[in-house]
Amino acid sequence: DNIKKANDILKGIANDENQIKNLIIKSNEKINIDIHNISIHNVEEIKKVTEKNQIELEKTEKERISIVDLLEEHKKLLTSNQLLYEIQTNSIGYIQNSDKCPICSSFINDKNSLIFDLKKELNNISNKENLFKKEIALLEKKLKKTETELEDKKETRQLIEVIDTIINGIIEKQFNFYDELNSISELS
Repeated sequence: DNIKKANDILKGIANDENQIKNLIIKSNEKINIDIHNISIHNVEEIKKVTEKNQIELEKTEKERISIVDLLEEHKKLLTSNQLLYEIQTNSIGYIQNSDKCPICSSFINDKNSLIFDLKKELNNISNKENLFKKEIALLEKKLKKTETELEDKKETRQLIEVIDTIINGIIEKQFNFYDELNSISELS
């Protein structure tokens, strides 16, 4: 019975080791753990991987937050720029129709020159708007990429936690195996 129990424990350990190997293969080798060195004496390997993953996870989350903040700032600037464009457009229309300043209602002597300057400024505002839109598009792409990286790292963390649980089970089984071996030697 003791030999059978010891043999069953060894089979359980082999099963657990195969399960770990399969998990790592399915994870597209996102994490680097030496399967053959998993033992009571080398549990530090999984701790190193866990710590490295935690550092990468925190770094990626900080990067994501900074991109979101920058994206919000650019969107605010774009909105302000669009409002300014609308104000300029309305001012040009008002000046063309009434020959008066839209702010102080005083008469404008050189209406064409003022309209030309306002249209030039309108063109600058339009160029800025296009730049903001390009920046926003780039930031959105970068945010999407960073969020994908973050999700990958979270999946890796879950995988590491599963592997850690299995390793702890292997260690316990190894202790049970040695207990069975000791009881066999005592019987003999």
